[in-house]
Amino acid sequence: MAKMFTKKEEKVEDPNLESSPQNGQQPVDPMTEESQKLNAVRDLLFGQNVQEYRSEFDELRNLINDNRDKSEKESSDMKSEIFDRLDKLEEKLNSKLDDTNKSINDRLDQLSDAKADRKKMATILHELANKLES
Repeated sequence: MAKMFTKKEEKVEDPNLESSPQNGQQPVDPMTEESQKLNAVRDLLFGQNVQEYRSEFDELRNLINDNRDKSEKESSDMKSEIFDRLDKLEEKLNSKLDDTNKSINDRLDQLSDAKADRKKMATILHELANKLES
């Protein structure tokens, strides 16, 4: 029989372990044997439940992945739409500013030099443009 050491370093004989294999046999490890038995009992008792849980978890993983993909696509679509709308808004604002600038210039041309000082108007328009840029 094989001898085992306890905390006090005393030699104790373990009846489950053979000290030397006889006839080419491997020593039997009781923990492995007990683990196998425990696993077999667990599989008998909970095997069906574990399979159901795995199946449910797989379904949940697939649902999460599908929702994540859907959310990413929707987010990408919204981002594209926002950028498109911003581009259109910028074009509209530029068009309105050009129209306003043209209108002011046309009116300035109609006014006589006596009624409006062109240099003053140029300064005012320049300040207006600077305000719009910032």
